[in-house]
Amino acid sequence: MSADSAYEFDWPVPESGYQWCDALSKQEEVLGRWLVPTYSLETRSPWPGRAPRYQALEHRGLFRTFAEMQATEEGILAFTKQYGWLGVEERVFLDGQKRPDESIRGERFERWVRELKDMQETLTIWDDIQAGHVDAYRHWQIVRGENRDGYTGQVREKSRVIFQQHGRHMDFDPSMTYKQTASAPLFKVQETINEHLETSTVNRLIYAPQDDRLLLRIIPKSLLGALWLQLAKGIEGDIEYRQCHECGKWFEISLEAYRKSRLFCSNACRSKAYRTRQASAQRLYAGGMPIEQIAESLDTDPQTAKRWATLATARPKTSKE
Repeated sequence: MSADSAYEFDWPVPESGYQWCDALSKQEEVLGRWLVPTYSLETRSPWPGRAPRYQALEHRGLFRTFAEMQATEEGILAFTKQYGWLGVEERVFLDGQKRPDESIRGERFERWVRELKDMQETLTIWDDIQAGHVDAYRHWQIVRGENRDGYTGQVREKSRVIFQQHGRHMDFDPSMTYKQTASAPLFKVQETINEHLETSTVNRLIYAPQDDRLLLRIIPKSLLGALWLQLAKGIEGDIEYRQCHECGKWFEISLEAYRKSRLFCSNACRSKAYRTRQASAQRLYAGGMPIEQIAESLDTDPQTAKRWATLATARPKTSKE
């Protein structure tokens, strides 16, 4: 880790993948749906089996990829196949029997859905703020007040955001003061992210061998913590993200103007998209489409479209030609 590195985090993805199964948690008596490592399910082992690790935060827009995930068992499995589970596992028991020697680790389906909803709602608010679409939040209010800590006796100021719907009056604590402000959506984003960072990240001094020094870093405890940390860093740096036009992955757009026009996450995707457009031009040309229409359909100029179209075998001659 170098002095320029803000944070690093690697995360395992079991080679055997994950499965959904019915299981009991330690505290419950009703079977629920749990995500468990396939290796653990087959062997009744608490370990997930061989699990190569990857640098999760090198996937710069991973939190947006997570937010686009379908809140279904299939959608979650597709995400875990590439990035692993969230790291919020609990001890679960299979076959409805709480035998300590047969417990494995699993993640509750409802927990995945809740975390997904939190991320989606936070991103919606943040994207609206960035786009200036704040009219929908004009009835949000910041609630401020003082609550005495029962243990230390210290007074702590607490802030939370309340949404007041049209025609609906909420019961407010008379000891609190209320303020309607345009900053309310921003406070809501801050509040939600901070709540997740408090529980899923830690501060650590990390030794950087390249510089022979100790660096203070925020370290995620889990993939879930990495997702919220990545979002927080993006907000702090006012980073824009864009989906690759080829593979659909999210990537950062640099502040430099010459990078703002990037449409692809990598050179490989750019080259693949270029070859695909060439092949499309040749196919359309061979089918009899005029060059001007080919150019319009591929969003390019006629000269480029003609060059692409005539790279392969020329259009077959008609009887009139």
